[in-house]
Amino acid sequence: AAELEELGPDGAAEVEASHLRQCRALQDVWGNEFWKRNPEISPLRGSLAVWGLTADDIGLASFHGTSTVANDKNESRVLNAQMRQLGRTPGHVLPAVCQKWLTGHSKGAAAGFMLNGVIQSMRTGLIPGNRNADNIGAELKDCDYSVYLSKTIQTPGIKAALLKSFGFGQLGGELLIIHPDYLLATLNEETLGEYNAKLQQRNVNALRYWQDVLVGNHPFVQVKSSPPYTPEQEQGVLLDPTARAHYDLKTGQYRF
Repeated sequence: AAELEELGPDGAAEVEASHLRQCRALQDVWGNEFWKRNPEISPLRGSLAVWGLTADDIGLASFHGTSTVANDKNESRVLNAQMRQLGRTPGHVLPAVCQKWLTGHSKGAAAGFMLNGVIQSMRTGLIPGNRNADNIGAELKDCDYSVYLSKTIQTPGIKAALLKSFGFGQLGGELLIIHPDYLLATLNEETLGEYNAKLQQRNVNALRYWQDVLVGNHPFVQVKSSPPYTPEQEQGVLLDPTARAHYDLKTGQYRF
């Protein structure tokens, strides 16, 4: 501490910044994305391994599920090939959730709808049935790793889930969602307490915002018509990589 004082404010800040860079470099090598440097480790296998999980721990797959002949057949076969490659235990079937039977297919951000449903399943342990799945196509019988439920089931808990965005524009992507308890379990008591306090405050803020919407104080989506800086501030803000906006409680806007 005494040595830092001798360096002065600027010198102490540089030492702290150097220390932070070194910590981040170590985290980059040994952190939860360690597998990215090894092309022999698949992203799914590596992401699961970070939390001590395997393909057997994936509890549900939220399908793109457009209920078209090509999509349903190809998406199921791709999932089947993935689970086989990842070593999922044969006979340990993965429930396929096709939320579009209820939501329809939005013009955009469909995966956002699906993610909301996956999070609800993780919070409750419920895997929703596909209510209109009363006639599963015969071509899906060879997909040994997936099952298409028509009724909702209660599970002891869902550790991990796959969310698929399959075939949009001839492209595909997927998210692996891990139950938050795995992350929270890595925190010490003090850090967990700080997180819970912030979480509680965010919940209060969200509730207040929603109440303000209901009583007409402001719309749910507040569209901005101007940047958070004045014309005089623009150049300085854009040229300063350390510039940060602050929230003005009186105006409800961010300012520099």
